[in-house]
Amino acid sequence: MSAPWIEAFRRDPGQAVADLFSGRAGASSDLRLDVPELLYQQFPQSWVDERAQLDDALGSWLSDMREGYASQVQRLGFSVYGKRVGDALVALQLLDLPRTRDWIRTDPGAWLGWLSPLRLAPERDPGLECFRLLTRGQPDARHTALWLRLAADPRPEYLTVALAGLRLLPNQDDARKNQVLMLQALLRHAAGIHHDADKASTFFNRHLAALRGLFPRGPQHWNRVLNEALDSFPEHTEEPIAREPTDALRAALRTSLQARRRPPSGKARMPMPATQDEWEDLKDDILLGSDHPPEMLARRLFEILERNHEYAEATGIGYYFVRTLHNLGTTLLKRHRLGPVDMARFGVMIELALIWEPASFYCWMLWADWFKAQGHRDAQEATLREMLRLFPNDLPARVELARLLIARGEACWDEAEHHLQSVIDRNPSNEPSRAVMDQLLVLRHRGAEAEAVLAKLLEQYPDSPTARESLDRSGGPVYLDSATTASENAQDGETQEGGDHDDPPIPPSNVMEELLRRGSLAGEFSRALIAGDRGLAAPTTDLIRQESRKGDPLAGFYSQWLMPEDTPESPPHAWAWKACQAWQEPDSPDCWRDLATQFPEAAPETEFLRVLAAPDDGNGSGPIGWRGRSGNNGASRPVDALLREAQKRLVGADSHERDELARTVMACAAADVPGAVIAVQ
Repeated sequence: MSAPWIEAFRRDPGQAVADLFSGRAGASSDLRLDVPELLYQQFPQSWVDERAQLDDALGSWLSDMREGYASQVQRLGFSVYGKRVGDALVALQLLDLPRTRDWIRTDPGAWLGWLSPLRLAPERDPGLECFRLLTRGQPDARHTALWLRLAADPRPEYLTVALAGLRLLPNQDDARKNQVLMLQALLRHAAGIHHDADKASTFFNRHLAALRGLFPRGPQHWNRVLNEALDSFPEHTEEPIAREPTDALRAALRTSLQARRRPPSGKARMPMPATQDEWEDLKDDILLGSDHPPEMLARRLFEILERNHEYAEATGIGYYFVRTLHNLGTTLLKRHRLGPVDMARFGVMIELALIWEPASFYCWMLWADWFKAQGHRDAQEATLREMLRLFPNDLPARVELARLLIARGEACWDEAEHHLQSVIDRNPSNEPSRAVMDQLLVLRHRGAEAEAVLAKLLEQYPDSPTARESLDRSGGPVYLDSATTASENAQDGETQEGGDHDDPPIPPSNVMEELLRRGSLAGEFSRALIAGDRGLAAPTTDLIRQESRKGDPLAGFYSQWLMPEDTPESPPHAWAWKACQAWQEPDSPDCWRDLATQFPEAAPETEFLRVLAAPDDGNGSGPIGWRGRSGNNGASRPVDALLREAQKRLVGADSHERDELARTVMACAAADVPGAVIAVQ
């Protein structure tokens, strides 16, 4: 590289780095090398201060590229833009620069949400480069769940990075622990891409041989490692589509292992989850123990959770940690008043649970309840809206969101009624939705409709206390329930259970900010849809417009659905955004084939939309034919469960229902990036 550029770098590192990526550096013939190799060649390890300056300059340049997304893409195009961003991430790896890497690690979800849609091919994938960057210098085992989920991706390059992430976890004092996790990652991948146990076993054994070459040890060592991996491989799953190939693969490998010489007894000691007796004792004390102060109950719960989380990090099994938090944590939160310190710690535990099981409805509902207990209504609403995106068929979240919207005032009542009516349409026997609908209709002075809803409720549930209270109502003020009343009081300056008003516990700022942004996007989208259905003037969608111009995949899908003529070009790998474009162009029969080719990892979603877009001709070639191809990889994703549920509604669906199904699937899949659900400081 030319000496003038080095001098320019010493004067202004940020400007020099920008000039280098833009081609204005004047590096002459050295430009036959790509930027990462140029930087690696020019900045030897002895240049400690210069490397630190380069680290800061690259981080600042990446931030500027992210903030200036719209103008940069318009000027450069996606291919050049993605290439430059990917080169910067490669340079950070080549030179092993820690500051920007640690900065990205504090909030990987936001970074991956920006980078992943820029993928052009396995060789040009900024999101994958970000994952590679995060494998280096891991300070703790917080990303164990991320690497295990990444391994379930059917693309082989993602498996390679996931294995590297597990190999480089900071367990060097016990390398076998990392080897067990790597075998579990291979098991997940094999069970996901091969539903035949023999093929999955062949795939696994081939990769196991490669790992044994990477870590040369005797057969006894690897038999012991495989035993541990099989023993601790997740058995706790509610997804039959994931459980069946997993059990078959485990059985096949177990049979193969038993045919070999048995390993010596005495496994290395590893952390163990809390016992069932400890769990039951704490549950009884939470339910019945009026003599136990809340802080003591919270301390016992946190001790059990920490042991279960240590076991999760050692084995890759988050079941005990997540289920204990869901069952005991929910009961504790509802029955006892916790102080600010315990509530803050409780929130951290919920975020850890969401890292291990980001597709768990129970964790998301517990998070919403945690915000509700403190009077953080904006965050509660954002959480419930995210639940509607991730779990669109979940009815309790819709009812809770309706309660909250009613408490917010008359401007939100249209949307609240929409959510309640959708619950009633899907499940006419749902008691909470009818009770809340009755109270809402009274608030809106629609007495006749309210009486009809109440009569239907009493017919189905004659002993319902909620219905009886409504029946005895004399036209006075309506209070939906004690929780709603508390929310209204909290808005006026009072607090609910969970701490003093002067010092309410607050989640990490980056988590709260991302959650509120997603909730606001979903709120704008919902209000626009409802207004369109009712023939009303379209509400403002400024946030959707703004975020779509930054390349956000979720906002881009919303914008494409609402404003196709006013939506910028989609990033190369934003599936929902592009799928929406294909849905809006029914006269292009090749669009689904092209989409399936470009997004092989989203083949089930694409095939579902293709079948949904073609009216059933009555011979069963449409929806029924799709059912046989519903198998997906073993990863547990909300969109997989949604696709299975949506099969029941395919046959006989009219155009309005087809639009709703398509919109639901695309919204659920939008921005579905490993690690982008939540990040913890």
